[in-house]
Amino acid sequence: MRELSILLWLFTRQVEGLYSLYRPSYKLHLVTSASMQKGEVENSQGLNIVVLPGFGNAGVDYLNPRGMGEDFGMISALRHLGHSAEVVPISRLSWLRIARGVTSRRFWTYDSEPQDLFSFYLKETERTVLESFEKSGGQKVTLVGHSAGGWLARAILGDGDFNGDRRVPSSDVCCGLISLGTPHFPPSNIEADMTRGCLRFVDKCFPGTHLKNRGISYTSVGSGEVLADKSANQGTRERFAHQSYTAVIGEDVLRGEAGDGVVPLSRMHLPGAHNITLPGVYHSIDAPRLRWYGGPEVITQWLS
Repeated sequence: MRELSILLWLFTRQVEGLYSLYRPSYKLHLVTSASMQKGEVENSQGLNIVVLPGFGNAGVDYLNPRGMGEDFGMISALRHLGHSAEVVPISRLSWLRIARGVTSRRFWTYDSEPQDLFSFYLKETERTVLESFEKSGGQKVTLVGHSAGGWLARAILGDGDFNGDRRVPSSDVCCGLISLGTPHFPPSNIEADMTRGCLRFVDKCFPGTHLKNRGISYTSVGSGEVLADKSANQGTRERFAHQSYTAVIGEDVLRGEAGDGVVPLSRMHLPGAHNITLPGVYHSIDAPRLRWYGGPEVITQWLS
């Protein structure tokens, strides 16, 4: 159990990067959804969006980030732009359910599948998506996955059956996947795989833009704002980036490896997808001036 506790701690710290370096100062001018010019940006033909939280995050992080108010939230910003938007209501404590997988042999041999460790997440996502689909009168859902939420979205789309349900083709309820800062590929060193094989399974069974020919569109959004530097001072973004990129890639990265401060850019873009690289954008919700993928000023750069 001690090894599992360390694993969960590392996954939260290194893959989601919820750390104080990117904590915004409330004294700075921050653009909120309420301060945007609604008449200039609202889209009358809005998308039906469901946001999938990243590992360690909770649904509230996308509604009311750090208790700053809903006007600062990603969901509010999406709705202001004319889209229907919901977030999968995962709680932070629910991630501890991954610990149930410790009794499985596959956990220790790094052969786990998403349903082994993340069934709670996939079931909640399935429920949220189907509810959103019904509530909209049958408008297909665009999945927007932040960080690990991006590859977990690939898992729920699966081989064409929504969350493995043969009665519900994925393309009947979903029309696209937009991933934000997602580590789409497993590390080269299997023992560095903090998903215990789940990401490797997704990459092997549902590679790249697996359902593109069935009407599912794919967009991968990333950033190369932070360059890794092992020799940088402890506590700097560059030093943390080196540690985090090394964990994601599975081997020591070279100085200058680009990424969003948590995930290296080389792991974010899916072959065959519409790939976007944003300047000045960070991985985590607590980025300076809300300059993360779901910040009100940033969303319009990848969602047109």
